[in-house]
Amino acid sequence: MLRTRMMDDATIRRALSDLDFEVVDGPVKVAGYQGEKAEADFKAVKWGREIGFRRGDDGWEMIADWWVVEKAIRQDKFVQTLTQRYAYLMVVDRLAAQSFSLATEERDKDGTIRLVFRGPG
Repeated sequence: MLRTRMMDDATIRRALSDLDFEVVDGPVKVAGYQGEKAEADFKAVKWGREIGFRRGDDGWEMIADWWVVEKAIRQDKFVQTLTQRYAYLMVVDRLAAQSFSLATEERDKDGTIRLVFRGPG
């Protein structure tokens, strides 16, 4: 199990969808450590692999048999990519709620994303 600081499940689901994962609502069973089945609130499926998400006390937990998942994507790369997309969506949504609009978006070769917003009025 891997604990995250991500709090908003709707944004996690959107981030996973943006990353071309199929999101399956639960409760669902997923393969955890050494293939042991664990309960999850929803799961993400891609490349024939599944990663479960379960609400924890201070964020969401990811459950997977990482040995199997890492045959398709490394755990650290998956977490980094998901966290970046989650943060992107949270920033854009929160600023849009305050009437800011995204003016420009740049992506560097190293994966860094630069956003410029226009304020209301």
